[in-house]
Amino acid sequence: MRRPIRSLLIAGCLIAMTLFLIGCEEEIDPGVGNGTIEFYIDPTDINDSYHYFYMGDNVTDSTYFRAASREGQLIKQNLGIYESPLLNAGTWECEVYELTQAYSGDDTPDSSIIVRSHLDIRVSFERDETKQVTVTLSL
Repeated sequence: MRRPIRSLLIAGCLIAMTLFLIGCEEEIDPGVGNGTIEFYIDPTDINDSYHYFYMGDNVTDSTYFRAASREGQLIKQNLGIYESPLLNAGTWECEVYELTQAYSGDDTPDSSIIVRSHLDIRVSFERDETKQVTVTLSL
């Protein structure tokens, strides 16, 4: 007699838990999404011995990226293209610097090592999008 009661209790508990878990389902908010920015510098405008530093700030949230500088010859090997890390979709304000030496940091490089730059690059993109930006370095 105890065996059928135990089986019914266990089955009832499993059904109750299943119904509870089904009721707890939540829709996952996909968020703003992600994308990337491709910075393009004409390879004829790249100096092999200089370093190139890329940085950007999202204007809609507090995210940012700072890429450790890369040697000119590496950028040339990649046909002048540097692709940002995966970023939150939205509007980004970016800067690109040509430097006399390697640099990695959160701030703008010191003016003593900056050769040329392209400032105020504004890029907007949506979910799963890659935007290409042509960089024109100037003094």
